[in-house]
Amino acid sequence: GFNKYALTLIYRRSVSAPAKGNNSDIRGRKNLLILISTALGQNIGGYVSVPIDKNKEDYIEDSGAFLFSLTKMQKL
Repeated sequence: GFNKYALTLIYRRSVSAPAKGNNSDIRGRKNLLILISTALGQNIGGYVSVPIDKNKEDYIEDSGAFLFSLTKMQKL
């Protein structure tokens, strides 16, 4: 059903709103969709399919990851 694809906000950071959660909320999770609205009016984001290691802050290898621009309608 539709709930299979439900999204849950786990971290929010904004200049105009208080932060929700903390960076550790995304550690150990997989299938993350990241959306960013920049100060210059760009809407960009990315997707990562593998878990973000709780003890690692370096490069994460993920052949399923991609970046995109909603403003320019591009997938990178």
